[in-house]
Amino acid sequence: MWFSALLVLIGSASYGILSTFTKMAYSEGFNPAQVVCSQMFFGALTFWCLSLFRWRQLWAVPLPTLLLLLGGGALSGLTGVFYYQSLKELPASYAVILLFQFTWIGLMVDWAWKKRRPGFWRWIALVCILGGTLLAAGLSGGQAVPYTGIILGLLSALSYTLFINFSGHAALELPTLVRNTWMVTGAFLVSLLIFSPDFLMDGSILRGMWRWGGAMGLFGMVLPVYLFAKGVPKIGSGLASLLGSVELPVVMAASIFFLQEQVSWTQSVGIVVIVIGIALSLLDKQPKAFIRTERKTA
Repeated sequence: MWFSALLVLIGSASYGILSTFTKMAYSEGFNPAQVVCSQMFFGALTFWCLSLFRWRQLWAVPLPTLLLLLGGGALSGLTGVFYYQSLKELPASYAVILLFQFTWIGLMVDWAWKKRRPGFWRWIALVCILGGTLLAAGLSGGQAVPYTGIILGLLSALSYTLFINFSGHAALELPTLVRNTWMVTGAFLVSLLIFSPDFLMDGSILRGMWRWGGAMGLFGMVLPVYLFAKGVPKIGSGLASLLGSVELPVVMAASIFFLQEQVSWTQSVGIVVIVIGIALSLLDKQPKAFIRTERKTA
């Protein structure tokens, strides 16, 4: 259980690097469509290269399962699309808070779907994480908040929650690499449907987007999708949602070290409170239903 929790923590932390890469890409003149589509493209390309030796298994997946995996991957792609779009409408502090609603949404979905009622320490952890998020995001009042931005932010939280749940339950009989290849392909396809394939022909990749797209594909698609597929089935989506909150401290740390951004003392306190909440979430004894014997997968 502890090793699986560590995998989910690493996968969630890798998401925290993305905001730094995104800001760097924007500073070089690239737009959200180029950033999102490049991330999905390089993530899908990486998985297809890794899956070359499993070519027969890839195409032997039954059509209903294939469509399920593509749909699950689309949830991952939608999370990025909704979140990046919400950042255009909202201050970053509000957008982060809306995204982090996945912590309690994940617990509620796990409770309603699998009848796994959160234990005492999970409730305390949830309070710490949400409270720490408010502090770490540096929320300030007196600002007009557009409803479109709020809706997009909440949609990013919902799609992220559904993706975490999907990672823990769908097509577990398949090798992890096969599952992930089709899921990331689904994320890439949905990004093309929402934006367009213009990024492949407008020269942005050759102008330097390949660096940011490659890095974001690794930290935003390859690592989290693979690690979630390995870890979530063994710890449950409820705990995985709580562990996902490690993303915010990583965002703040990356901003300090790579972007030289200043962090206030309230934000520092918020980060500490989030870390405490993550630690408390691991104190709950895991139900036997969470502990599975996972088949040998790649």
